[in-house]
Amino acid sequence: MPLNIDWQQILLHLFNFVVLTGVLYFLLYKPVKSFMDKRTEEYRLADEKANKTVSDVLEENARLKEEIRRLKGESENPKESSDKNAKSR
Repeated sequence: MPLNIDWQQILLHLFNFVVLTGVLYFLLYKPVKSFMDKRTEEYRLADEKANKTVSDVLEENARLKEEIRRLKGESENPKESSDKNAKSR
């Protein structure tokens, strides 16, 4: 044994390290990785839902602005609009 190196002890420590990393991988890495993947998917779905809601609100806003514009046009000529209402009845 030159330099007082015991190869058997080195191999046993290496084996212990490999076993430790394997156990930690299955106990920690896999569950944490699956949790993070699920969380990412939840955030992606929430983002899609929020984007759909925003687009629905913008469409409704545009529809209401058009309705307001139409009603303002009718209110500028009340005689014409009242004549139309009277004729339609």
